[in-house]
Amino acid sequence: PATPYQLPHPENPTCGIAPFARRGYWVHLRIAIINGMGKGRRHRWAGFTGLEDMIDMSRPYHVRFIVLGLVLGMCSLSWAQAVLESGDTQKSPATQPAPAASQPAGPSPRLELSATEFDFGVVWKGTPAEREFTVKNVGEAPLTLSVRSSCGCTVATKPKTPLPPGESTTFKISYKTTTKGKARKTVTLMTNDPDQPQVKIPVHGEVKPLFTGNPQETIFFKGLESNSQESMTIKLENQYGSPVPLTLKKGQNFGRFEIEFKEIEKGEKYELTATTKPPLRNGANRATVMLETGLKEMPKVQIQISSSSAANQPDDRRRHSHALILGPPPRAENRLPKRNRRASPQDYGQPNRPAVSAPSRIA
Repeated sequence: PATPYQLPHPENPTCGIAPFARRGYWVHLRIAIINGMGKGRRHRWAGFTGLEDMIDMSRPYHVRFIVLGLVLGMCSLSWAQAVLESGDTQKSPATQPAPAASQPAGPSPRLELSATEFDFGVVWKGTPAEREFTVKNVGEAPLTLSVRSSCGCTVATKPKTPLPPGESTTFKISYKTTTKGKARKTVTLMTNDPDQPQVKIPVHGEVKPLFTGNPQETIFFKGLESNSQESMTIKLENQYGSPVPLTLKKGQNFGRFEIEFKEIEKGEKYELTATTKPPLRNGANRATVMLETGLKEMPKVQIQISSSSAANQPDDRRRHSHALILGPPPRAENRLPKRNRRASPQDYGQPNRPAVSAPSRIA
């Protein structure tokens, strides 16, 4: 019989990597490897010709370590494969849980919507764009409804909720046409209908301005002082296709701006000039200019005027405002104390202070 540190003779037909791994001899193999590598000579298992051919004890230490590691890895893989093969069993279909029986569904609400989108086409800026939708409950249970829009420019009214079976209600979707360009928004109708819990209603169209501004649509003064007085002019050109008489609405308060409006070409081209009136408030100054068109669909045109200004300060105070709070900034070459000497107040940008001697103790 083999001793705890002795492997069977290679003539034994059961010798080999896989049989040793399956019989648990890999533990003895690891002990033999550790002992043999430490001695640098052949061990008791040198008679095992299969491993003796693979591992030469005369080789350097690191080469023996790599080869022996590969052998040990092969043994472990073979043992793991044997365990998996022996433990691989298929579960009987009888042991699998049976699917739960479907319960009959009770009465439920059902949504019926008159339209699935809101396309307001091409409208002029300032023209109302709205549409009414009808909701009907064709189910057998009360239908709850709520509406949510994707932005503040799209407003939806609240429909009646809960809605009894067989009844109908309406809600309205409005789009604010205060910004030119194409619109792509969404209004979501949320319900307790199991088949339609959320219904998305796309809102799309295009808004065209009645007048275009050149060089820009608004007037903005940037980086002004509180006592600045500057002017800016924009030209308004008609895009309606027929003459539109524009007049400045009376009784408007423009704040810190003076407005001058005049006609260049009757019904087609106009000129608007804004001039700041000092003193300007620190921060933003805003005003809205209302122009009347005389059209029923588009009764007014709005032009936004704004400016940004900072409070005046003496030049020395603005230039050295940090010195009033933090003191004088340190000099670059004296920011850090020099080596091999004690740091002085000048190293940190602080003035010298006279040394104060401690009072002598009176006996």
